[in-house]
Amino acid sequence: GPSVSETLLWVGSFNHRVNLDGLYTFISNDWLKLLKRCPTAILRVVGSHLPEGAAAKWRAVENVEVVGFVEDLEEEYREAAFSVVPLWDGAGTKIKVLESFMFKRTAVVTKHAARGFDLFEDGQALMIANSNEDFVNKAVELLENTERRQTMEHTAQVIVEQNYSFSSVKTAVKNAIESVDAASE
Repeated sequence: GPSVSETLLWVGSFNHRVNLDGLYTFISNDWLKLLKRCPTAILRVVGSHLPEGAAAKWRAVENVEVVGFVEDLEEEYREAAFSVVPLWDGAGTKIKVLESFMFKRTAVVTKHAARGFDLFEDGQALMIANSNEDFVNKAVELLENTERRQTMEHTAQVIVEQNYSFSSVKTAVKNAIESVDAASE
């Protein structure tokens, strides 16, 4: 159903250096700015191969929940308000956006992460940030404006249904996960 939480969901594998660096930067620089404006917001960090050092550092930060690997991503998305992709470089970010849409959640993403998604306009199915400050502003807007967020969730779902077969998204997500696992073995 429609999102009702105040949880921002991060999903990604941490054997990708860019994921580790990107989330590190987001938590160090942007998360506390966001919390000042939305003190009850929670950042939930889900992903495999999370280094213990990073996990411990992040757990010490206010309102950050470090989960690590989960079997059931659907449950994580269901409990989230929206997902975040605060990555300014690297590949493999797009699949996260589709995955979020598949689980009926919108996303706040960087301009970099939105590249190649010509179907998605900023403010329609997702929010596209041009800077770290913009990222925080857009995340705050989605947290504060539940109605707008739920409209965007619906738009995202329609776009995925019209342009991607569910099985193709599922296959793409599965392949992305498998290639990640293969890279780490």
